[in-house]
Amino acid sequence: MEKEGSIISLNSSPNGKLMVDLVQKYSLRVANFHNSCEGKWTRIQPSKDGSMKKSVLDYVLLQQTLFDKLINLLIDRKRFFAHTG
Repeated sequence: MEKEGSIISLNSSPNGKLMVDLVQKYSLRVANFHNSCEGKWTRIQPSKDGSMKKSVLDYVLLQQTLFDKLINLLIDRKRFFAHTG
């Protein structure tokens, strides 16, 4: 049960490429692409050219057995559960 567009871009940052390698090496699943996942972008902010810069900072990587049991995942961009310390 994965959303369309669930392939991590190979044109991502060097750290993104490392994550792709990790996911492939250990046969992991990216829970962010599960149909039950709400939200996508962790951070959205305006850039100098007026466009919106979007970043995914929070990834959840699971083994297949846990991925199959996933009920809900929330990417909390609106900071409902933000740490206040």
